[in-house]
Amino acid sequence: MAYVAAIAQAVGAGAEGDAAIAASSVNSQNLAFNADLAKQGAAEDERKFRSAFRRDQARNLTGIAKSGIRLEGSPLEALRENTRIAEEDITNIRLGGLTQQQSLAGQARAERLRGRSVSNTVGFGAAASIINNLGAAVAGGGGSAGGGG
Repeated sequence: MAYVAAIAQAVGAGAEGDAAIAASSVNSQNLAFNADLAKQGAAEDERKFRSAFRRDQARNLTGIAKSGIRLEGSPLEALRENTRIAEEDITNIRLGGLTQQQSLAGQARAERLRGRSVSNTVGFGAAASIINNLGAAVAGGGGSAGGGG
């Protein structure tokens, strides 16, 4: 009877381990997908920002030209400063997307490692369970054909 219990316990542990591994795999895939989305989202945010900046800069240039102010000195410096600030903002958008992507990719790698760890732990646990139960059965006399005598 102890043999059956040992085998049943090992099979149950194996099924539990398989479920945990499958969950880790799905989680890892979702995190990797989200990492790609973060990268794409940052690229789209950058594109939108650049487009809005060009539109604003064109509006500023038009306003300066309509007012009759020459595009030199302070007006020119203001436009250059706007461009410098916009480039800093674009760099921050890129870095934010890259940071998010790397974070999610790292979480995906950690999830894959967790799945492997669970797999190893379950395998060793099932083997230990069988050995312990069989050892107890043999020690108790349940493992011999003659009933322990």
